[in-house]
Amino acid sequence: MVAAMIVRVAEIACLVSILALGASGPIPTAVMTQTPPPAGVGTPERWSDLFERPARGPARPLSDETIALALIVADDVDPQLATRLRRLQARDPVQFERKLRQTHRLIDLAQLKQHEPDLYDRKLIELRVDAEVNRLVGILHEARRSGRTQEAAATEQSLRMQVILQLAFAYQAREDYLCRLQDLVEKLEGELARERTYFNDHLDEVVDARIEEMLKQRGE
Repeated sequence: MVAAMIVRVAEIACLVSILALGASGPIPTAVMTQTPPPAGVGTPERWSDLFERPARGPARPLSDETIALALIVADDVDPQLATRLRRLQARDPVQFERKLRQTHRLIDLAQLKQHEPDLYDRKLIELRVDAEVNRLVGILHEARRSGRTQEAAATEQSLRMQVILQLAFAYQAREDYLCRLQDLVEKLEGELARERTYFNDHLDEVVDARIEEMLKQRGE
Protein backbone atom coordinates (compact mmCIF):
# COMPACT_ATOMS: atom_id res chain seq x y z
CA MET A 1 0.00 0.00 0.00
CA VAL A 2 2.79 2.43 0.94
CA ALA A 3 4.67 1.59 -2.25
CA ALA A 4 1.55 2.21 -4.33
CA MET A 5 1.04 5.58 -2.66
CA ILE A 6 4.65 6.54 -3.36
CA VAL A 7 4.25 5.61 -7.01
CA ARG A 8 1.02 7.61 -7.23
CA VAL A 9 2.67 10.68 -5.71
CA ALA A 10 5.55 10.31 -8.16
CA GLU A 11 3.12 10.13 -11.07
CA ILE A 12 1.31 13.27 -10.02
CA ALA A 13 4.56 15.11 -9.32
CA CYS A 14 5.82 14.18 -12.76
CA LEU A 15 2.62 15.45 -14.36
CA VAL A 16 2.80 18.72 -12.47
CA SER A 17 6.44 19.21 -13.43
CA ILE A 18 5.68 18.68 -17.11
CA LEU A 19 2.78 21.11 -17.15
CA ALA A 20 4.70 23.65 -15.07
CA LEU A 21 7.58 23.66 -17.53
CA GLY A 22 5.37 25.16 -20.19
CA ALA A 23 5.58 24.53 -23.89
CA SER A 24 9.10 25.92 -24.26
CA GLY A 25 10.69 23.94 -21.43
CA PRO A 26 12.88 20.86 -21.88
CA ILE A 27 11.38 17.39 -21.76
CA PRO A 28 12.63 15.44 -18.71
CA THR A 29 14.46 12.29 -19.77
CA ALA A 30 12.77 10.40 -16.93
CA VAL A 31 9.45 10.91 -18.63
CA MET A 32 10.23 10.42 -22.31
CA THR A 33 13.14 10.15 -24.67
CA GLN A 34 14.28 13.16 -26.66
CA THR A 35 14.08 11.14 -29.88
CA PRO A 36 11.65 8.45 -31.04
CA PRO A 37 12.41 4.91 -29.83
CA PRO A 38 14.41 2.62 -32.11
CA ALA A 39 12.68 0.11 -34.32
CA GLY A 40 11.49 -2.97 -32.49
CA VAL A 41 8.72 -4.17 -30.23
CA GLY A 42 6.09 -1.53 -29.66
CA THR A 43 7.71 1.10 -31.88
CA PRO A 44 4.97 3.48 -33.11
CA GLU A 45 4.59 4.30 -36.78
CA ARG A 46 3.72 7.92 -36.01
CA TRP A 47 7.12 9.27 -37.03
CA SER A 48 7.23 7.61 -40.44
CA ASP A 49 3.56 8.48 -40.93
CA LEU A 50 4.54 12.14 -40.84
CA PHE A 51 6.57 11.51 -43.97
CA GLU A 52 4.76 8.72 -45.78
CA ARG A 53 1.02 9.25 -45.28
CA PRO A 54 -0.41 11.29 -48.18
CA ALA A 55 -2.37 14.46 -47.58
CA ARG A 56 -6.06 14.75 -48.37
CA GLY A 57 -7.13 17.01 -51.19
CA PRO A 58 -5.05 18.79 -53.84
CA ALA A 59 -1.41 19.66 -53.25
CA ARG A 60 -0.72 23.13 -51.93
CA PRO A 61 2.11 25.32 -53.21
CA LEU A 62 5.02 25.42 -50.79
CA SER A 63 7.24 28.43 -50.30
CA ASP A 64 10.97 28.15 -49.60
CA GLU A 65 10.24 29.38 -46.09
CA THR A 66 7.68 26.61 -45.51
CA ILE A 67 10.08 23.97 -46.81
CA ALA A 68 12.89 25.21 -44.57
CA LEU A 69 10.56 25.32 -41.58
CA ALA A 70 9.26 21.82 -42.33
CA LEU A 71 12.82 20.49 -42.19
CA ILE A 72 13.35 22.22 -38.84
CA VAL A 73 10.17 20.57 -37.58
CA ALA A 74 11.44 17.22 -38.84
CA ASP A 75 14.58 17.79 -36.75
CA ASP A 76 12.37 18.37 -33.71
CA VAL A 77 10.16 15.35 -34.37
CA ASP A 78 12.71 12.77 -35.47
CA PRO A 79 16.32 13.43 -36.56
CA GLN A 80 16.25 10.26 -38.68
CA LEU A 81 13.21 11.55 -40.53
CA ALA A 82 14.97 14.87 -41.12
CA THR A 83 18.04 13.07 -42.46
CA ARG A 84 15.93 11.08 -44.95
CA LEU A 85 14.21 14.23 -46.12
CA ARG A 86 17.45 16.15 -46.64
CA ARG A 87 19.01 13.24 -48.53
CA LEU A 88 15.99 13.10 -50.80
CA GLN A 89 16.15 16.87 -51.29
CA ALA A 90 19.80 16.65 -52.35
CA ARG A 91 19.24 13.62 -54.60
CA ASP A 92 15.95 14.59 -56.24
CA PRO A 93 14.53 18.06 -55.43
CA VAL A 94 11.38 17.44 -57.47
CA GLN A 95 10.61 14.17 -55.71
CA PHE A 96 11.45 15.78 -52.38
CA GLU A 97 8.96 18.58 -52.87
CA ARG A 98 6.32 16.14 -54.10
CA LYS A 99 6.77 14.05 -50.97
CA LEU A 100 6.73 17.13 -48.79
CA ARG A 101 3.50 18.34 -50.42
CA GLN A 102 1.93 15.00 -49.53
CA THR A 103 3.07 15.23 -45.91
CA HIS A 104 0.22 17.25 -44.49
CA ARG A 105 1.11 16.57 -40.84
CA LEU A 106 4.63 17.90 -41.21
CA ILE A 107 3.43 20.98 -43.09
CA ASP A 108 0.69 21.59 -40.53
CA LEU A 109 3.25 21.41 -37.73
CA ALA A 110 5.51 23.81 -39.63
CA GLN A 111 2.68 26.32 -39.95
CA LEU A 112 1.85 25.85 -36.28
CA LYS A 113 5.48 26.48 -35.33
CA GLN A 114 5.44 29.67 -37.39
CA HIS A 115 2.16 31.12 -36.16
CA GLU A 116 1.65 29.58 -32.69
CA PRO A 117 5.04 28.47 -31.35
CA ASP A 118 3.79 27.82 -27.82
CA LEU A 119 1.08 25.48 -29.08
CA TYR A 120 3.61 23.83 -31.39
CA ASP A 121 5.94 23.06 -28.48
CA ARG A 122 3.09 21.48 -26.57
CA LYS A 123 2.01 19.43 -29.59
CA LEU A 124 5.56 18.19 -29.92
CA ILE A 125 5.51 17.00 -26.31
CA GLU A 126 2.16 15.31 -26.95
CA LEU A 127 3.64 13.44 -29.92
CA ARG A 128 6.51 12.20 -27.80
CA VAL A 129 4.18 11.11 -25.01
CA ASP A 130 2.01 9.24 -27.54
CA ALA A 131 5.10 7.55 -28.96
CA GLU A 132 6.29 6.51 -25.52
CA VAL A 133 2.85 5.15 -24.61
CA ASN A 134 2.80 3.03 -27.76
CA ARG A 135 6.33 1.79 -27.10
CA LEU A 136 5.58 0.82 -23.50
CA VAL A 137 2.32 -0.90 -24.45
CA GLY A 138 4.27 -3.10 -26.85
CA ILE A 139 6.88 -3.93 -24.23
CA LEU A 140 4.24 -4.66 -21.59
CA HIS A 141 2.31 -6.91 -23.95
CA GLU A 142 5.44 -8.89 -24.82
CA ALA A 143 6.55 -9.13 -21.18
CA ARG A 144 3.17 -10.46 -20.05
CA ARG A 145 2.99 -12.90 -22.93
CA SER A 146 6.45 -14.23 -22.09
CA GLY A 147 5.77 -14.44 -18.35
CA ARG A 148 8.41 -11.85 -17.37
CA THR A 149 6.44 -10.62 -14.37
CA GLN A 150 9.04 -8.25 -12.89
CA GLU A 151 9.64 -6.52 -16.21
CA ALA A 152 5.88 -6.32 -16.78
CA ALA A 153 5.30 -4.72 -13.37
CA ALA A 154 8.04 -2.12 -13.88
CA THR A 155 6.85 -1.35 -17.41
CA GLU A 156 3.26 -0.97 -16.24
CA GLN A 157 4.31 1.66 -13.69
CA SER A 158 6.12 3.63 -16.40
CA LEU A 159 3.14 3.23 -18.70
CA ARG A 160 0.76 4.56 -16.05
CA MET A 161 2.86 7.72 -15.78
CA GLN A 162 2.74 8.28 -19.52
CA VAL A 163 -1.00 7.58 -19.77
CA ILE A 164 -1.65 10.18 -17.05
CA LEU A 165 0.26 12.71 -19.16
CA GLN A 166 -1.55 11.61 -22.31
CA LEU A 167 -4.97 12.07 -20.70
CA ALA A 168 -3.96 15.41 -19.20
CA PHE A 169 -2.98 16.71 -22.62
CA ALA A 170 -6.23 15.41 -24.13
CA TYR A 171 -8.31 17.20 -21.50
CA GLN A 172 -6.24 20.35 -21.93
CA ALA A 173 -6.79 20.27 -25.69
CA ARG A 174 -10.56 20.06 -25.17
CA GLU A 175 -10.42 22.93 -22.70
CA ASP A 176 -8.38 25.04 -25.13
CA TYR A 177 -10.88 24.34 -27.91
CA LEU A 178 -13.75 25.37 -25.65
CA CYS A 179 -11.91 28.59 -24.76
CA ARG A 180 -11.46 29.36 -28.45
CA LEU A 181 -15.17 28.83 -29.03
CA GLN A 182 -15.99 31.11 -26.11
CA ASP A 183 -13.68 33.80 -27.50
CA LEU A 184 -15.39 33.50 -30.88
CA VAL A 185 -18.85 33.78 -29.29
CA GLU A 186 -17.76 36.90 -27.39
CA LYS A 187 -16.39 38.41 -30.59
CA LEU A 188 -19.62 37.71 -32.48
CA GLU A 189 -21.70 39.09 -29.61
CA GLY A 190 -19.63 42.27 -29.69
CA GLU A 191 -20.09 42.64 -33.43
CA LEU A 192 -23.84 42.09 -33.08
CA ALA A 193 -24.06 44.70 -30.32
CA ARG A 194 -22.21 47.26 -32.46
CA GLU A 195 -24.45 46.53 -35.45
CA ARG A 196 -27.56 46.84 -33.31
CA THR A 197 -26.36 50.18 -31.93
CA TYR A 198 -25.59 51.46 -35.42
CA PHE A 199 -29.02 50.31 -36.60
CA ASN A 200 -30.76 52.15 -33.78
CA ASP A 201 -28.74 55.32 -34.37
CA HIS A 202 -29.03 55.29 -38.17
CA LEU A 203 -32.41 53.65 -38.75
CA ASP A 204 -33.47 55.61 -41.84
CA GLU A 205 -30.04 55.31 -43.44
CA VAL A 206 -29.92 51.54 -42.89
CA VAL A 207 -33.45 51.01 -44.25
CA ASP A 208 -32.79 53.18 -47.32
CA ALA A 209 -29.57 51.29 -48.06
CA ARG A 210 -31.37 47.96 -47.72
CA ILE A 211 -34.15 49.03 -50.10
CA GLU A 212 -31.63 50.27 -52.67
CA GLU A 213 -29.75 46.99 -52.43
CA MET A 214 -32.90 44.92 -53.06
CA LEU A 215 -33.90 47.12 -56.01
CA LYS A 216 -30.42 46.77 -57.49
CA GLN A 217 -30.64 42.99 -57.24
CA ARG A 218 -33.87 43.10 -59.28
CA GLY A 219 -32.21 45.26 -61.90
CA GLU A 220 -34.39 48.32 -61.29
